[in-house]
Amino acid sequence: MLRRLFPAQADAAEAMIKTWLSGERSVWMVGEQGVGKTIIGIAAAYEYLNGKPGRILVHCPGHLVPKWEREVKQTIPAVQVRRVRDWRDAMNAIPALLGKPQGVEVWIVGRDSAKLKWNWTLAAKRVDRKGHTYYKCPSCGALVRRERQDGMFTVFEPDDMKTRGVTNAKCVSCGEPLWQADPSGPHRIARSKLWSKRLPAGTFDVLLADEIHEEKGDSIQGHSIGRLVRLAKRTGMLTGTLLGGKASDMYWHLQRTQPKRLREYGFKGLMQFVRSYGVTEERHFIKNGKPRSSTSERPGIHPAIYGDRLLGRAVFLELQDIETHLPSYEEEVHIIPMNEKQKEMVDSLNNALGQAVSAALKQRQHKAIGTYVQAALAYPDRVWSQEPIKYGKAMRVPSAIYPNRLLPKETAIASLALREAAKGRRTVIFAEFTGTYDFTHRLKEMLEDQGLSVALLTKDVPGEQRESWIASHKEDVLICHPRLVATGLDLLEFPTIIWAQTGWSLFTMRQASRRSWRIGQTQPVRVHFFAYEDTMQSTVLQVLAEKLLASQAVEGRFSAEGLQALAEGSNTTLRLVQALAFGLDDLPDLSEVWRQATDEIEESEIAVETVAPQDVAADDGEEVPAEWQAPVIPLPHPDMLAIARASLHRRKRVNPVEQIALFG
Repeated sequence: MLRRLFPAQADAAEAMIKTWLSGERSVWMVGEQGVGKTIIGIAAAYEYLNGKPGRILVHCPGHLVPKWEREVKQTIPAVQVRRVRDWRDAMNAIPALLGKPQGVEVWIVGRDSAKLKWNWTLAAKRVDRKGHTYYKCPSCGALVRRERQDGMFTVFEPDDMKTRGVTNAKCVSCGEPLWQADPSGPHRIARSKLWSKRLPAGTFDVLLADEIHEEKGDSIQGHSIGRLVRLAKRTGMLTGTLLGGKASDMYWHLQRTQPKRLREYGFKGLMQFVRSYGVTEERHFIKNGKPRSSTSERPGIHPAIYGDRLLGRAVFLELQDIETHLPSYEEEVHIIPMNEKQKEMVDSLNNALGQAVSAALKQRQHKAIGTYVQAALAYPDRVWSQEPIKYGKAMRVPSAIYPNRLLPKETAIASLALREAAKGRRTVIFAEFTGTYDFTHRLKEMLEDQGLSVALLTKDVPGEQRESWIASHKEDVLICHPRLVATGLDLLEFPTIIWAQTGWSLFTMRQASRRSWRIGQTQPVRVHFFAYEDTMQSTVLQVLAEKLLASQAVEGRFSAEGLQALAEGSNTTLRLVQALAFGLDDLPDLSEVWRQATDEIEESEIAVETVAPQDVAADDGEEVPAEWQAPVIPLPHPDMLAIARASLHRRKRVNPVEQIALFG
């Protein structure tokens, strides 16, 4: 190859190749942000061809297409790189793909357009009645509505019919479609569907699916990657965050990459898999006078899933395995007290929102609950605004204050950014609200008033141009939504990261926080989280800190707290709704939870405690072999460790009776 890998990267690539050669069709490359998953995947795919002509297909987020093309050309000699931008490119490529490969060919498909279908236009008829707008089915004339679990109906309004979804696709009365293909729009179709119908299985030698964790559930994106998997002989799935806290995450990965093996395991559907490895909730209710029940999945994963379904087909890699001379990385949480008037206004709105949430919970108005939670998160930063909370009958907010004055959090952020700029350190600021409750434009103006130069990256910058856009801006501060840079992009020029607002996605938080701490960074990286005291903002950080403990087990850093949190699970949205409806007082102390979470990371990197075989017996009475004496930090409950190791040793699922006996 044109570039040499670090020893640990080469080991990871070799492990992927050996997994493929052993007969496994797919392998996961689970690497911490910055380990170089791109070059590892390229090296593994290229060496798998063993010097012969072949085709490699890359499926990645749209904004990473230029990076993949650049890395491929810098790594593979005499490579032919083809971008497939749209369905026309896909159609034109079919004759070449049906022939024999001419050397090493790399085909790159951006995920954001790989799933494109027809544009849809609303066929339902609009009805304006007494100041309200409704829609009627074009076939039977019934009002467009959905049935609730209590047997009643919710009539759809304009906000519910903006885009075609699962609940508004068909009429609940006659089953006829409420949408039709737009005859005036571009006739687009997914490239993956075009190829799956016209190309034979095995057209590509290797498929590299980047950021595979974003192919969520039973979605269009997921089905798109499933079609491409069937066109490849071998698949490498690259991600920094494998699971999102539910067993169904692993089910969908297996269902798309190894459907036959999944059936051989005895799993005929999603819920059967979830009952074996996850957490389910059974609900009983009365509908139309008859008792009914439903089963749904809750967050939580049984540790045995790693031994049964993951360890034999996954490579784990951490950044410190690659580079031992990385600069330090530190995270700090700043809980900012509100001023007296600001606190009075926030408490007043929270009381009103709490009552609204309680009413919405009784009426099962889940969309309203989401609106109220978002408002509670955003309002402490927007006490200068009088914009009402819009859902159904708009809720008024307290009168605005301080429209032209810095609030306490803004003062703290500006002070920190100024100090960093004085040291020659550039800062990136992440803000969660860039739409309805936009915070970025005010923050930009406030920082510029303090003498800082500020660049604002918005979603209007196309994904494929973001890397070059950031490189062309040399301001002291960059402000953007974290999702715009959370995957793939390097922000080495910004060693200081400030979270002005935090959402509730642990995936996004961890991905975005590591944009600066990567190979090539020479300055210490400092990450700062800001939240107002006794608000939903600090509640979000509490929940993220607890989930951070659980995430260590996903990545092989086992701890008692991590395993326990992973097995029990935690629904972030539910926690926020409970906090809003019933108050914030009963939640744990944030500083203690966050300290425990960060301490776990540090401990797991340096502390090793060996478990003697006689201390842990397998569940069937046999002694655990010496090769299973893996370091555990700190020592989990012996029964949990025993069942996990016995499961690994016997390579079979733990039956429900054993689970109940051990865990209750």
